[in-house]
Amino acid sequence: MYTYVKNNPLKYVDPSGHAQQAIDNSGGGNYVDVSGYTHPNSMSNLLKTINYAKRVKKGDNDYWDLRSSSGTKFRNGRMIPGDSDNNQFIYLFEMATMTSPYENSEGNSQWATIQLLNYYDAALSGYGIDFLAALSGGGAKGISNVMSSSQAAKKIINAERTGTALNKSDPGHRAASFLSQSQLSKGSTFNITGGDGVQRTLLQVRGELDRKSGIYEYILQLNGTVSHQRFIEGGIINGIPNQKSNRF
Repeated sequence: MYTYVKNNPLKYVDPSGHAQQAIDNSGGGNYVDVSGYTHPNSMSNLLKTINYAKRVKKGDNDYWDLRSSSGTKFRNGRMIPGDSDNNQFIYLFEMATMTSPYENSEGNSQWATIQLLNYYDAALSGYGIDFLAALSGGGAKGISNVMSSSQAAKKIINAERTGTALNKSDPGHRAASFLSQSQLSKGSTFNITGGDGVQRTLLQVRGELDRKSGIYEYILQLNGTVSHQRFIEGGIINGIPNQKSNRF
């Protein structure tokens, strides 16, 4: 995906389409507003925004302006499918800028930055979530008519459990029944299509179980029942159900 910049989008850009050049990550102490950038080098500006936000305190006006303007760009451009409430953007931005309430590290920061660049690049390239899902091994399909996380949360709280959501009684499956509607509404929703061709709603939300970080996920059927719910240690919000543990 990034062969034109030596597979290193954190270090190079290719504004001309002919040769890569190094990115200026200094930030320069200048305000960087990504919401208005439309030129080919806008991914560089997004990266400079992240790097500058890492240098200012979370309570500073500059930080909130940067997160707000970037969030508006992502939300209006529907760059993260299913993230109508911008929760996934905020989670990734805070992790990228090392201002997250979760574990902050350079490794997590680089991972989150790559995720934001992937979403940004895919959206501007016109590939959308189908392309991102193909890169990840499949799973999330389409970005139209995605139920909001608040709507899904309300349905999940009141839903009858069926299938593995009802039959499996290990701690990971049981714990998923105890999240509140408020907690669930902070997640991200995706449309997924199974082998039977039926479209369902997947909700994934960050959480913990026995002091271990990961995600809780739920599959909401068209009839309003929940057929799948579980906690995945080390899981990430990516629109793909039953992912393998990815501890970071």
